[in-house]
Amino acid sequence: MADRIVPHPALLVRAALSASLIAEVRRNYPNVALSAAYVTIERYTSVSLATLQRIAAGNSSTRIDTLAVLASHLGTTAAALATPPDNPGARRGSAGAVIVDFPRR
Repeated sequence: MADRIVPHPALLVRAALSASLIAEVRRNYPNVALSAAYVTIERYTSVSLATLQRIAAGNSSTRIDTLAVLASHLGTTAAALATPPDNPGARRGSAGAVIVDFPRR
């Protein structure tokens, strides 16, 4: 199987999803191992353990509806989970949507 080429903006979003998911799980489940927290999240959201692990590892993007379910359970928004934190181009639009200006190569 050939490796897929993933565009830089997609890699930034995957990295943001990974970091944000882990941070939110730790915030919501203090003093609980990530694996145990993922099992609990799976029980409440029906998002599979494998999907949670792939997102946390930064190996996969996720569907927006899955992201919305996770964000709701964790008390945040899908936009907050997916916004790269160090991106100086990230800003809020008039309706509150996150707009990220990725540099052109």
